[in-house]
Parts: sequence; structure tokens; C-alpha cells
Amino acid sequence: MPTKDPSIEPGRDVEQLREALDRQPVIEQAKGVLMVLQNWSADEAFEALVGLSQCTNTKLHVVATILVASASREQPMLPGAEVVDAVLAEVRRIAPGHAFDRTLTTAESAT
Repeated sequence: MPTKDPSIEPGRDVEQLREALDRQPVIEQAKGVLMVLQNWSADEAFEALVGLSQCTNTKLHVVATILVASASREQPMLPGAEVVDAVLAEVRRIAPGHAFDRTLTTAESAT
């Protein structure tokens, strides 16, 4: 009889999968924004998002949410202004000529 791997927690794994699936649409939207604005392939846009995430030490889905919110009329609750400013500064660097200047509601400005 095979032994059970204690590192596998089915409930936790299912929850992580749900979270990943919930976050995927905003990542795809952010890729689409970069693809249109920069004439990039899906792979190039994803690589840029990953680079933004690493450069700003911000989770990928948060970077995507900030990018989509700044390019649209959506106003989701975002992390602190410092994170938003850092991400948008990097977005402006990789996508020059596109404003990404929308005033966004951050956790600090909502209180």
C-alpha cells in the first residue's frame, strides 16, 4: 500500500487552484492591453508582466489589476499608493507614449 504524502493537502490544493482561476482573467486582460498598445505577441506581453512583477516585487495578479484599472474605467480596490506608483512607473517605461495616468483608488485613499 502506497504511503500518503504529508505535503499534499487536497483542500489547500483546490483552494489554490480556485484562486489561480479567479486571477487568470485580469492577467489575460493585462496581456491584451500590452498586446494592443505595443503590438506584442501574447508571450511577449506575458513576459513583460512577469518582468514588471519581479521588478516591483509585486504579485503578478496585482500588477495586472493595476494595469487594467489604469487603462480602463474599472476601479477595483488596489494596494497602497507606493505599489501602484511603482508598477505604473515601470509600465510607462516599457510602454512609452501611453499615459497610464488614471487616478486610482488605493487602500490608503479609500480610508
